[in-house]
Amino acid sequence: MKSVNIERVEAKDLPRMVSKLGPWCSAATLWIWAGTSWVWFLPISAGFLMLSLQPFSITGSGWRLAGLSTLGIGIVVGFSAEHQITSVVSDWDQYWNQRVDEVGVLLREELEERRHSLGTEVVEELVRLSDADELDLGSEAMIQMRARARSSALALYDREGELVAWDGTHRGRVPEAVKRGQRRDLYRDLPLFGYLYVTSTALDGSVAVAAYLLRASLPEGLGAEMGDLAGRFYAETGERIRITEDDPGVAEAVWDLALDEGRLLSVVLEEPDVAERINVLESRRAFLVAMLVAFSWVLLAVGGPLTAWEAVTAAGAVLVAVAVLPRGPERLWNLPFRSPYISSPVRWD
Repeated sequence: MKSVNIERVEAKDLPRMVSKLGPWCSAATLWIWAGTSWVWFLPISAGFLMLSLQPFSITGSGWRLAGLSTLGIGIVVGFSAEHQITSVVSDWDQYWNQRVDEVGVLLREELEERRHSLGTEVVEELVRLSDADELDLGSEAMIQMRARARSSALALYDREGELVAWDGTHRGRVPEAVKRGQRRDLYRDLPLFGYLYVTSTALDGSVAVAAYLLRASLPEGLGAEMGDLAGRFYAETGERIRITEDDPGVAEAVWDLALDEGRLLSVVLEEPDVAERINVLESRRAFLVAMLVAFSWVLLAVGGPLTAWEAVTAAGAVLVAVAVLPRGPERLWNLPFRSPYISSPVRWD
């Protein structure tokens, strides 16, 4: 704020005073909407903004004009959010069918990538090196090959299923069918994790294995950056998927990963609770509106000088924001709680 001028308000100055106080009142009511989702505060905020648009106010400081414009954008975003929420509530089936179509494209691309996995080429190269005795177990070869395969882990077993070389992280025991190369491709559900295995068998019976973490089912209330497909998909799309080795039966949104040996796994898109989804949509738009209002407040403050009444009202708007807005970005964005769960990798055995 540049300065605060103490003025005596007379009746003839009332329109000018209303014009000067309007933006701050509009900001305060828009912050209330962002913090409470009470829809009636949107038209109230718009009304205060309209009162601010007097001829003498819009010909003033460029900073003030920028602040008023930003405030107007925030109000438009708020009305847009309310329209979206109303549409979702009134026709949930249409909204969810559209989401299934949008998310289905991403899932099909992901499964197609798994179907033509780079791990197949890498494990075949690994067994060729093993047959030719050209694999230096003490070199960087395994690290580089796993990076090329983009797998969670890469391993080489002898014909007896004993570990010869490995790189990466695998949690839980590797299935015997994988160690002995009985299946070229296999998905196996473990208690907390689900891995897709790609194998190749050498002439001497050695088996190269690339493992991909697709599912990490941690206890409720815990979270971790596991790098699994289900976790990454939720982070990118906001939708939860369930990956299962068993046939999911009748479900509305199911995609199968099938190779030459048959179906390996199924991916089920889980339909969210309507109230939960509404809360997510509201919180994200509310965060955007709250940031726009904060930006407009700064622009208006820089565009002073402010009268005593303006300074008091501007300060009151900030107090309103502190009182009604959620604390912390986790609540504003409705993000899941994250904390380290497993810090040390388990060796392949």
